[in-house]
Amino acid sequence: VKQSKNVIATGAVNAYDQRMGFSSKGPAYDGRIKPDMCAVGPGGTSHAAPGLAGVMTQLYQVFKFHNGGQEPDAGLIKGILQNTADDLGNPGPDFQHGYGRINARRAYNLIAAGNHLTDSVANGISNTHTLVVPSGTVEIRCHVYWTDHEATAGAPAALVNDLDIRLT
Repeated sequence: VKQSKNVIATGAVNAYDQRMGFSSKGPAYDGRIKPDMCAVGPGGTSHAAPGLAGVMTQLYQVFKFHNGGQEPDAGLIKGILQNTADDLGNPGPDFQHGYGRINARRAYNLIAAGNHLTDSVANGISNTHTLVVPSGTVEIRCHVYWTDHEATAGAPAALVNDLDIRLT
């Protein structure tokens, strides 16, 4: 399961944000970041994963509340959790902690403020979006996440669609 791309492979950290020695680490066989993110689970990833699932359930409800009952896209909540995680270990995503430890408050605030975008793009096409960044903003995090189709069995890479983000 930890090699899957559209699930959340959860790493475990203790209350001091130290990765637990039993927690799986990446990379995936084709170089993708694994785990996706970490949660507190000193008793094992079997403790971290339910905590993450509970936060996700709450975020689904928050999204529905702020979007007229509409369900979020399948990968949107995962992308929001990755983008709002507290970075751990090496700066940026890494193979020990993924995007970091989940930060439910930051994820809630992002959803409540409507600071997310769902869109689609066709093969070989570029999309352009303009973001208004308020003056005095100290940090901006931009993140592209998509649910990807399954790869052909035995393919050297699980990634089917390769999307990039360019900020100017």
